[in-house]
Amino acid sequence: MGLLFLIILIFSGLTWWVQTTNTQSEQSNILYPFSGYLSPSNGAQSWTVNPSKNNKGIGPSPEDGLFLVGMVGGNDATTPQIQCPPGYRINIVGAYIDIADPAGSCSTAPSGLLKLSCGDSSDLKMATACKVGGTGSCAVGMDCPAGKCVPKVCTKNSECASSGVINGCPDNLGTDCSKEGVGARNATLLCVKSPKGAIWELDPGAGGACMACVDIDSKGNGTCSVFPTCQNTEKGSNVTCNPSNVNTRCRPRDASAYLARHCDGKNTCLDTTNNAWRPNEIGGIFGPLPCQIEASSDPSSDYMLLPINVGWAGGSPPQAQSSIDSPATFTQGYYVHGVYTCVPENQKVTLS
Repeated sequence: MGLLFLIILIFSGLTWWVQTTNTQSEQSNILYPFSGYLSPSNGAQSWTVNPSKNNKGIGPSPEDGLFLVGMVGGNDATTPQIQCPPGYRINIVGAYIDIADPAGSCSTAPSGLLKLSCGDSSDLKMATACKVGGTGSCAVGMDCPAGKCVPKVCTKNSECASSGVINGCPDNLGTDCSKEGVGARNATLLCVKSPKGAIWELDPGAGGACMACVDIDSKGNGTCSVFPTCQNTEKGSNVTCNPSNVNTRCRPRDASAYLARHCDGKNTCLDTTNNAWRPNEIGGIFGPLPCQIEASSDPSSDYMLLPINVGWAGGSPPQAQSSIDSPATFTQGYYVHGVYTCVPENQKVTLS
């Protein structure tokens, strides 16, 4: 009887050990994502931002920094994105710091779709097929002269727009504003630094998106382009962050070792304003910035020339019960993302 009890006790112990080991192994094999954007510029004279609608960073300006709470993407909730349950600790698997650029305008070879959106029809591999002479299957600002949707030929901004869908940009968009000075405003436009001096650009928080007639030739003909997606671009390539720009040296950077040094072994990380990433700090939590450009809300900064990505266009959603308009949302500048695991506290890990 005693022998049987001993066997049962040993078997139960082995079962508990195997189950515990398997649970720990399963937990360690789960990859948890995290990501977050710095707030778009919201200085005294920069883009219009409603902080409650752009819950990206610590404060209303990119230099304020970022902590990672809420769902992936970072909102104003309080739950840390990077956290582990009791008995486990954080192990950073990979982390990167990039430019917020889903359209690929910072790459050496922007997509054909982006080029088409910016008025360049030199690459038709991604162009939509259409019925010649018809525009029903083409996007706003596109035409179908030869079986493929291409940017429409235009002489003014209003010719690129579609009533009730997307408006034409103000006529003075892209014109010189040196006399008014960087930081000056004109309705939905802001005077910002440009490689050619100072020009009026669309404030994405005040005006959302619009259609413009660009690259107008000596005969007065241009092509339709989407703004602000195509601000500061040439043939779909952003002038400031393109890798060929040796002055800014922009590229995605592997921040794994930097973040691991800060987070590994903890139960929570980057969860409060006192435990946050300040992008302009030398040797910061995520290491070197993607570009040799400080995060800044100053309209004379090159940071204001990085890609702008529009989100909600503003206004009231269709069939909304409330008539209150919501402001346009957008992202611009740097963001961070990566994955981590939770390992048992007694398990040794090394820096990623």
